[in-house]
This record gives sequence, structure tokens and C-alpha cells, in this order.
Amino acid sequence: MTRTGGSKFAFRFRIGLILPACLWLGSCGGGGDESTSVAPPTPTTNVAGVLQKGPFVSGSTVTVQTLDTSLNPTGTSFSTTTTNDGGTFSVINVPQGSTIEVSGTGFYFDEITNSLSSAQISVNALAQTSASSQTAVNSNVLTALIAQRIEMLVGGGMAFSDAKTQAESEAVVPFGVPTPSSGFETLNYAEGSADDAELLAVSAIIQQAAVNSASSPSQIDAQLTQFISQFAGDLADNGKIDTPALLNQISDAVNTIAPASVQDNLTAYYAGIGQPASVPSFASYISPTVVVPSAFATAQTVDSGLGAGITMSADGAPHIFYTDLNQANLRHAYLGASGWQTEAVAPGSQELGAWPISVAVDRGGNFQVVGANYYYTNANAGATWSSAQIDTTDRPPTVNSSVIALSPSGTIGIAFLSEGQSPNTIYYATASGGSVTSNQLIAQTALGIVDPTISQSVCMAFDNDSNPHVFWNDRGTVTPGLRHATLSGGQWVVSTLDGQANVRGGCGVVVDQSGALHVSYLVGGASAQTLWAGTLSGGTWTTGSLNVATDAAETSPLQLNGGALAVVAATSANVSLFAQLKTFVASRVVSSTVSSGSSTSACVNGTNGQVAIALDFLSSSDVSTIEYIASN
Repeated sequence: MTRTGGSKFAFRFRIGLILPACLWLGSCGGGGDESTSVAPPTPTTNVAGVLQKGPFVSGSTVTVQTLDTSLNPTGTSFSTTTTNDGGTFSVINVPQGSTIEVSGTGFYFDEITNSLSSAQISVNALAQTSASSQTAVNSNVLTALIAQRIEMLVGGGMAFSDAKTQAESEAVVPFGVPTPSSGFETLNYAEGSADDAELLAVSAIIQQAAVNSASSPSQIDAQLTQFISQFAGDLADNGKIDTPALLNQISDAVNTIAPASVQDNLTAYYAGIGQPASVPSFASYISPTVVVPSAFATAQTVDSGLGAGITMSADGAPHIFYTDLNQANLRHAYLGASGWQTEAVAPGSQELGAWPISVAVDRGGNFQVVGANYYYTNANAGATWSSAQIDTTDRPPTVNSSVIALSPSGTIGIAFLSEGQSPNTIYYATASGGSVTSNQLIAQTALGIVDPTISQSVCMAFDNDSNPHVFWNDRGTVTPGLRHATLSGGQWVVSTLDGQANVRGGCGVVVDQSGALHVSYLVGGASAQTLWAGTLSGGTWTTGSLNVATDAAETSPLQLNGGALAVVAATSANVSLFAQLKTFVASRVVSSTVSSGSSTSACVNGTNGQVAIALDFLSSSDVSTIEYIASN
């Protein structure tokens, strides 16, 4: 440890050397009965504590400097380093009853990534030393967040202790945790108290926000430093966080953090460095507004087949519809008490090919299913199915892509692409009583004829006013891109949602709780695409890239509990879920063993927020199976 104090410290030291000589001269009879008084030395205290973001490593620098009543440095400072990988430090001979700043800089353990940081960061704490020989002051992320706010309040005439108390109560509000009963500088999350758990909650949320914002692992520490600096600066003026971006980062961190993993990571870290620790649980302080699944069960093989479509019945059970490989007819699989049960929906000569199946459940519990040029419905598993041909006109009834959706008013809508015309044509129909009626022309598009390698994608949903919205990718040269049509006043209004000529398709659409429509789609070449999303809210469309590279053929959007949009895509590497939160896209690998699915469909069980996924998986031996995966 080194100490620097300027001339005052040197002067006091010299007085201590000179006084004995003066007294000696007096004792030799050199001056009569004159006496000399000496001021007693200033009492000192030892300042000891820990540096924590995660724990700072051994050798991190620590500086303790004394401050005047206006919190300006007095010129007296003390320097040392941490003595272990738990961030422990100690400084001796600091004046008692003084206001101090404890600053630390070094590498630290990242409790989110479970690794040491790649760059150094700094934390600081403002505190007052005690009137005893020992003063405990920890410097952590909470103390760093409030330092500027304390300075602002003291500058306005408030006493230091009052300013510190007020700043502590203000700083925790954006994180949704209560104010600790002890000062921030006393907290140490290796000690296991409820107050320490609140420190850990804030520390982990901020670290998760940095991880979420970083474009690569090497950028995490820069993002962390930026967050702490921006938060402290925003809090300083009025005790509130007024920057929406900061609040969004906190919200997304709360929605993606895994408290149990953080606790396990820190517990293992302390055990690894041989330091006793009682890392507290902080899960009770984490209240996600959106549930992003963090783990998925192992994929279950349902049957051999293609074109899986999935829905949930009223009791929360998954139902999968797919094309039988041998007969090219529709089959239905449902999860019963003894496992997966299957039944034939349309035995006979109804050719479905390999196109994806689209399925929904109406308000009466009836399944509504379309595949290629056929529509099917029944009441429940095991009941008799009725079927109808979708396109029965004189034009060639070659339908290779059809989708079904249910409106809030109960309308059963079907959108389909007729490939039997040149150019290909998009139609809309309604169904009732087991039959299909009122085919309506929506638009013509030069789709497969221009580029047969491009997926011929159609998707549809109803808004809250029961207006149908149909989307498809147009590969023509006149109106290229992702097209959108809606029925208004009995007439179809067609527009271009995304005019990029390389919109590949693979679209899916979902309506959120507020009534906004979200469509996912792919942009790029045959082997390299980027996942995009568009939103219709308040009559205005916005589109943007999710910055997710994929070679998926189809995308399946869904709404997570809390309203966030998520998209499931099966690629040549894995099946992944991408949740579009406020500031970034949270990625979750659903399965790395089922990786070459040619199509996916996903839905959310609204009862418990479970994400259920069905896909067809083409193995290396060219055997296609229907797979089912659910979040844990």
C-alpha cells in the first residue's frame, strides 16, 4: 500500500522528529519554565472491503481518497491492490469520520457468461469512515450507480448521509427491487442476506443487459461500462431514469436472465478460488414481462411424413397434421396418455403432395385443416372427418399452397395459390358446414414460373375487426417483394409490404394481444437469407431485419406470453427460436439434433406459455419424419 498526502503529511512527520530535540534542550536548562503543547494525532481507521461486479480478480487496483464537505478531493489518497480473486482489499491509516471515495479497476468474473472478463472495468463508492479502528466499505455496481446523484444532492445543500439515503432509494426503482435496509457499501453477495440478494439482482440484470447489447463477447465489458455511465448520468439530475433505451435494456435483461444459472455460476466460482461464500437466490426479484423459453425437451418422433402443421386443443394437448408419405393423404397425430396416437383423416385418392398443412381450432373445438387443394374438419380425435375441394372452378384446380385462419367473429378464411394459371394467382375463400364457398381473386403473381427454386409462400391472419390479411412473395418484375392484401369495403386492397426483389418468402403471420399484425419472412438468395419482420399497427407498416442469418425454408411466428414476437426457423444446423424484444433478438437453440427440417410450425399454449413446435425432418438417408418439440 502507498499513501500520498502532499506537504501536510511531510510536515507532521518532521514535527514528530524535532520535538524530542527541543525537549532535550529544555531539560539542559536552556530557557526557564516555558512549556510546549502538541496536538494529538488524528485517529485513523482501516478501510477494508471487496470490489464486486462479479468479483474482481487479484491484483485489481484500489484507490481510497478523502473528500471535503463538498465532495471534492482533499489531495490525500491511499493506493493498494486486491489480495485474492474475491476482490478483497484493505487500506490502513485513513482518518476516522472522513468522507471517502473508494475506486477500483480490474478484471472481474462475469456471472452471466460464466467466464472472466476480457477487459477491465471500474466501480466506485462514496462513504464515510467510522469512529472505530475498522470501516467496511464495498465498492460495487450499486455504489457506482449513485455516486453522481449523491454529488448532485450534496451540491444542492443536502447532508451527505441524507443524500446517500435518497439516492439509494431512487436507484433501485428501475430494476424493480426493494431498497436494501443497509447502505449499498455494506452489501456483499457472497454473504447471503436478503439485502445482498438485491445487490446480486441488480448486478446480474446489468450484466445481462451488457451481454444482450454486445455484438460479440469482446464487446460485453464496453457495453457494461457504457450502461453504468449512462445510468449514473441519467439518475444524477432528478433521481429518475428518463432514457427509454436504458429502461428497454433493463426490461429485456429481466426477460432473458436465468437467476438459477447466475447463482450456480457464482457458487462454483467462489468454490474454485477456495473462498467460503453463501450466494443468495435472487429469483424472487426477477419479474419477467415476457417469458422467453430457456430450455426445450428432446425431440419426439411422431411418424414418417411431410408438411407438419400444429395446433393446441382447448385442454392444451398438441395436435399435428401431416401428409402420409406412402399414400400422400392427410393424417392426424395427437398426444394421449399412452403417447402419440395417429389416425387417417383422408384415406383415398386426395393428393396433398409435400406442401405444408395449415390447421386451426374454432370456438366449438372443431379442427379446421387445409392442405394443397383440400379442406377438412371434424369435432375431435376419432370422430368422422368431412372434406371438400377448395378450388372447384373450370380453371385447372392445381393448388399447391393453402392456409387457413379463423376470425374473431368466427369466419373460416382460406387463402390459396393456384398454380394452374399463368401467371399464378392468389385466391381467398370462406368455409362453413364442411364446404368451401365464395372464391375471390386477390392478385396475380409471377411466382414459381419465373423462379421455380423460390418457395411459394402464402400466409394469412384476421385482425381484431375480422378483416382478412393475406401475404405472399411476388417474384415478378412489376411488383416484386412481399405483398399484402386486405379486404376493405368488399374490395381487395393490394400493396407492397417489402419491395426488395430478393424477398424469398417463407412467410408466417400472427396477431398480438393489441391487435397488431406481425409477419416474418426471409430475404436473400437460395442458400443465405436474413430473417425479417414487419408490423402493422395503427394503420402503419414498419419492416426491419432481425439480423439473423439463416438458410431456413420457412418461418413460423408466434406470440410469447407477454406479447413479444418470436420466430421459429429450422436450418441445416439447428432449430432455433428468435424472440424479438425491445432492444435485441434473444436466440434460443430449440434442437441441434433435428436440424434439416424443411418446414416448421409453432404455437403457444396460452395456459402456461409453453412453446410447441412441429416440423418435418429429412435425415441424411432421405427419410422424412414428423418431430415434436416442446419447451420445458
